[in-house]
Amino acid sequence: MRIREKKRNYYKVIIEHFYRVKYIEDCKSMSIEIDLREPYFEFSLDIITHWDPPYEKEIITDKAKRIILQNLIDYLTKQFPDKNVYFE
Repeated sequence: MRIREKKRNYYKVIIEHFYRVKYIEDCKSMSIEIDLREPYFEFSLDIITHWDPPYEKEIITDKAKRIILQNLIDYLTKQFPDKNVYFE
């Protein structure tokens, strides 16, 4: 019997502006407000609010928010290695 590995979600982060990034996962996307001008990044689960249409009614669990947040942190800390990360 062959055990299948769970498929990993594809994700991408696009910096749209100095105060907003676009997070894309598989076929869904969301805008996340974060100020990239600050000398540090401040994160909390509250910045993950909803998917863009047509997925805006899909509930995002705390577990999914943590995964999205970790993906976002991984991306941004690679792009801006001199910035510290803080959690609320």
